[in-house]
Amino acid sequence: LQLSVSDYGGEPLTVDTVNTGWLVWTTPTIPTITVTDGKCTIGLKVIADAGSWAFFDDVSLVKVE
Repeated sequence: LQLSVSDYGGEPLTVDTVNTGWLVWTTPTIPTITVTDGKCTIGLKVIADAGSWAFFDDVSLVKVE
């Protein structure tokens, strides 16, 4: 799984994570995104064999002052 952010006013940023099992949660984080265009695109890329699964939930953008 790869979490990405783009269209925010800079180069696309990504972070990879791996599904390690049922109810084994991870929190992939892309720190310090400076949004200069007033918008951004968040994406999730999945490369997996047929029958694989994963959950993607609760995306947050947190303003840091």
